Amino acid sequence: MIAELRRNQANDEQAGITLALVLSIVTALALGLVLVWLAIHRTDLGYDLPRLRSEAESRERYQAKLEVERERLLSPYILEAKARELGLRDARPGQIRRLDTSGKPMPAGAAETAGAGGKGDGDEAKGQGGVPPRAPAGG
Repeated sequence: MIAELRRNQANDEQAGITLALVLSIVTALALGLVLVWLAIHRTDLGYDLPRLRSEAESRERYQAKLEVERERLLSPYILEAKARELGLRDARPGQIRRLDTSGKPMPAGAAETAGAGGKGDGDEAKGQGGVPPRAPAGG
């Protein structure tokens, strides 16, 4: 009986060593595969980098061209020509209503006496020039 227990114990030790060896080999293979995958992925990224840089530069150039075109289209000369094509013309006296800072219409003569009646006074830049007043709510 003691001999049988010693044989079982020896078998258990041998099974433990075998299990540890198998687990070590499997872990080493898994780590090797991970390292190979990382190397391949790094190489792929290395090939993508110049293409992405070129694409970014191309988009920046295109954006600069679009900004130039926008500025050209927003120039006063082009805007005036487009307005004429659409049949728009300069406002006649009395067609422009100016608003005070609270958004209420100013009296007819107040704009001229306050110095807001002439060109170049900056009203247009503030977004107030030529803006009709809003209709009262509920009326």
